[in-house]
Amino acid sequence: LQSVKTKGKAPALPSPIFVAATGNYNRPSVDFPAGYDITVAVGALNSKFERTSFSNYGKSYDRFVMLPGGDPTPDTQGNPTESVGEGIDSNGKSVPCLGTSPATAYASGLLALYWADPRYKTKPPNEFIDDMLALCDIGLKPFYNSNEHGKGRLYFQ
Repeated sequence: LQSVKTKGKAPALPSPIFVAATGNYNRPSVDFPAGYDITVAVGALNSKFERTSFSNYGKSYDRFVMLPGGDPTPDTQGNPTESVGEGIDSNGKSVPCLGTSPATAYASGLLALYWADPRYKTKPPNEFIDDMLALCDIGLKPFYNSNEHGKGRLYFQ
């Protein structure tokens, strides 16, 4: 920042957008920091657009969205039926990745993609978030419930 010529003033930094996971305990309340009013809370959906059995829900205001987080229901070998990726544990074994944390990573990436769009990049954060929430798909029926799904599924259009 010091290398930017600003006539003695530091350049104005954009206001941050906070995105946080709701939690993985199937509780009707979200964990913090997702519970703060300034945060976009992210819950997890499976590929059938159902709230996953582990995803916390019930955010009392409108900054709550859903993204892919996998499905922990065990298959015939005892593995989750659906994951959103794989990782390696400390023993070098491949393990499935699922939860509200990967859903939050998806949300952060989508928000960054949208904010890079000329239609959105000059908007203040609150207006930008309102625009993104208006794009959410509530076509999760027959599963949609505003308490469990917030504004619905955030996706790139």
